[in-house]
Amino acid sequence: MVPENLSFYLCVLLTHNKYVNVFFAGLLFNLSLILALGPQNALILKYGLRRQAITLVISVCALCDITLIALSGVGVGVILQKAPIVLEILRYAGFLYLLWFAYTCFRDAIHPKTLATETVSETKPHEEELPDVSSTTAGTTMATATVMETATTVKEKTHRRTFHIPQEIKGPAVAAFVVSVINPAAWVDLFVVIGSISSSYGPDKWAFLLGTMAASLVWFPAFGYGAAALSKPLSSPKVWRCINSGIGLFMVFMAFRVLFM
Repeated sequence: MVPENLSFYLCVLLTHNKYVNVFFAGLLFNLSLILALGPQNALILKYGLRRQAITLVISVCALCDITLIALSGVGVGVILQKAPIVLEILRYAGFLYLLWFAYTCFRDAIHPKTLATETVSETKPHEEELPDVSSTTAGTTMATATVMETATTVKEKTHRRTFHIPQEIKGPAVAAFVVSVINPAAWVDLFVVIGSISSSYGPDKWAFLLGTMAASLVWFPAFGYGAAALSKPLSSPKVWRCINSGIGLFMVFMAFRVLFM
């Protein structure tokens, strides 16, 4: 009897709490927007199938969406409607980037690229070849200066390596940021459409906006990790050529759609 009573009260809570209803309205509405294949989903699909930095790509896409949705809640959409030049700049920037992304897909389809880690030969300080130290005072001084210079150089190289962001991390992060932010279609969807609909809920608009944020947090991980789970069955070079060619063609289509929207 306890589980039945618990489920009954839970149903009553969900159906009679207007904030919950508005939240799920936002969740379902944003899911209907992001389920369609767009630049974000195409990028997540590619990195998911490659099993490369997929968590990073998902996190950047979700964080960008959440940030844009939050900005729409504070009225940025109204400012955007009064400054159409911003959309014009985003339109041409997005067009060029999507064409470049399509080029990389076609390049990978023609010349499949193996994921290779960059090997850096790191020499420990005590493994550096030390100069011969002569028995004379001048030779000793020169050798000491050389050793100190070598140690300083090794320390500087180690310091630079510590703060260097590997390309296999920087590349996916930048790509995810660009397709999420430099995309006029996303600005229209998140700022204008979602911003306008959320305003219709009056004081409950943040429940609607939280629902739209939750949609991004649900869909992107499910889609990205789902693609990663299918990477092994789809790992043959022939399948990869078809996937890269398909994504490339879709990106060309999206580029011209963005240009003439």
